[in-house]
Amino acid sequence: MQVAEKQVVHTLDSEPTHRRRLGRPADALRTHAEFLMDQVSLRSGDEVIDLGCGPSGILDLLADRVGPCGRVVGIDANPHHVARARAFVDRWGLAHVSVEEGDAARTGLPSASYDFAHAQLLQIDRADPAALVTEMVRLAKPGGWVVISEAGVYLGGRLSDLFHEAGLVNVHVDIRATRAHKDVPYALTLPRLLFMTIGRKA
Repeated sequence: MQVAEKQVVHTLDSEPTHRRRLGRPADALRTHAEFLMDQVSLRSGDEVIDLGCGPSGILDLLADRVGPCGRVVGIDANPHHVARARAFVDRWGLAHVSVEEGDAARTGLPSASYDFAHAQLLQIDRADPAALVTEMVRLAKPGGWVVISEAGVYLGGRLSDLFHEAGLVNVHVDIRATRAHKDVPYALTLPRLLFMTIGRKA
């Protein structure tokens, strides 16, 4: 089967609506996540999983998209992140969101359970990023979406190949250039590339 692939480059610094959101790095990442959710038409009632959700990540955004009839699961290996994410969920009354401690590449959760499997900046320090992609494909329902956002040309540029090798179809890569926040001491003047890769499980 022929897989259609499209690569698009955007420079967020030139887009006023995005520039206003770049006050903090987390704001930019949430903007990207919202864009990705639009691309896959995430709907009310969908079941989604966020791997490496961190202290809050996009759990609230996902909860809003799927509504009270849907289900959101956050996974993180750091127990402190899990505790903070659970407190975040409780504080905002997100009754249809749960957060569990676990390895994103070996969740132990049932196969074919989610309409949308998402990971963001999770593979940076992973020796075997293919293992994460394989796990996400396993977790996705037939027809479900696997979505990964990763910074840097080396790993970000490999995601398309990893998606193809895992058997995903309708692979789409959207590349966005963002500048590090001026208050971050290690910020570079050159833009950083964020590779947002989407694929669908056949």
